[in-house]
Order: sequence, then structure tokens, then C-alpha cells
Amino acid sequence: MRVIRSYWKDWPEGHDVFSEIPEVPMFNDVIYVYGEEAKADIPELEKRGYDVRHIEEEVFNKDGLVYGRKIISLILGLQDWGEVLMLDWDCVPVKPIDEKFMLYMMEKPTQVPLYAHPTQNPYGNSYKFNGVFLQPNFGFVYSRDKYFGNELLNLAIQYNIVGMTDEWAMQTFAKPYTPFGYIEMYHPKVCFGVDKDFFLKDPESESSKLQLPLIKKVEEQLGGMDIYFKHK
Repeated sequence: MRVIRSYWKDWPEGHDVFSEIPEVPMFNDVIYVYGEEAKADIPELEKRGYDVRHIEEEVFNKDGLVYGRKIISLILGLQDWGEVLMLDWDCVPVKPIDEKFMLYMMEKPTQVPLYAHPTQNPYGNSYKFNGVFLQPNFGFVYSRDKYFGNELLNLAIQYNIVGMTDEWAMQTFAKPYTPFGYIEMYHPKVCFGVDKDFFLKDPESESSKLQLPLIKKVEEQLGGMDIYFKHK
């Protein structure tokens, strides 16, 4: 299994992702780099010890489409390695990957956690739980299904998915499951879609009231969690 990442600089919100990249790789990280601006950072990334691949021809290179680049990273990673764990830079380990972690990964060929979100997926399959919409969090993606990324790409193109291209394509891919069916089929045991501890600090806040019921449901349905990664 290889850990893969995506990196670009033309974020719609102007976010500085480079500041989040560790000075040394946490794993055997492969970074897929998009865009000319980001290309200038490749020497520094390689100096830090990262395996870097620059993507010359892009499918998702316009405003509203940039998150689709993670679908391309997934396609390339599965082509190159056959089994990948794709992480956002703000999805960080809380304990080392070990044999037990890999056993959890073997339970489901594709694993992506859920989180509560105020926006409904407008492109097909959509979940609602406890009065709020749910969607996959593409900051943690495990797969050993070599066709998975290509299926997401086909859906993104078929439905012209803009905005949260990666997450809404994943939700559309997941068929018309209920939230409970999605948890059974795709939710990992090692990572929530959000950081549980963060929301437990203030359980009465509006955002906590959105996220904590889903967290509780995931824990109950999966028979407890064994957390290896969390989203900052």
C-alpha cells in the first residue's frame, strides 16, 4: 500500500497548502502535483524526501473543478501501486500504521468516512440523517479496487459535477444506499469524517449537534472505532 497525496496552489479560497506539508514524509508518500504554480515547488518537495509526479495535462483545471484532481490522483495511484491510502494534508495519524490497521483495510475494498454537511448533493444520491445532509469526506480514501477512480471520473463527467467534485462523485457512486447502508459498505473503522474530540469539547455548539449524532451512529453500527487518523 502506498500513501498518496495531491498538491496544487490555485485553490478557490486561496488556501496555502504548502504550509501544511511536513518537513519530512510521514509515510512513503507520493505527491501528484497539479498546475504550473505548484510545479515550482517540486524541487523543495523532493529535497524533503517526497516522491513527486507532475501532472502535465489536466481534466479538472478550472474554478469549481479543482477537487476533481483528487480523482485523478486516485486513478494514477491505483494504476501505479494497486492499493492506496489517499490522504489530505489535514488528515493526520494518531498512531502508526500497523498490521491491525491493514486488517481493518482488508475488511472493505474501498473505505471513505462520512460527515454531516449543510449542502445537499445535487447530482444524484443524497443522504439525510438527524435532519442534516451527509456526504463522504475525501480526505481519507482507501482503495484496492483498480476501477474505482475511473468510475468516479466517469460520474463526474457524466453529471458535470462541480464544487465538491470528488465527494459528490463518491456519493453518486455509492448507489442509492441509506446512510446505514453506506456505513456498512464504505465507512472505515479507523477514521471519522471529522475529529470527534474537537466536537466533544463543546457538545452543545450548533456544529457539534450536527456531527456528534452521526459519530455516535457510526460507532454503534461498526461496533466501536479504533482511530488511527483524524482530521484537524
